[in-house]
Amino acid sequence: MTLQVLFEPEAMNELREARRWYDDEQPGLGGDLLVEVEMNIEHALRWPELAPRLLVPGYRRLRHP
Repeated sequence: MTLQVLFEPEAMNELREARRWYDDEQPGLGGDLLVEVEMNIEHALRWPELAPRLLVPGYRRLRHP
């Protein structure tokens, strides 16, 4: 089974805004944020059973504390 990563449009907009905000605070920090997000996505793809299931069969939600 091939897993896909889907971002809700609102989540993608929030991530873009967060990157800009972090880069305004300190150049390069927004890129660090994206690296962390990508690492968490890779973790979820490697071990999907650790992510909580959603009500829609076959979907899981990744939340980072």
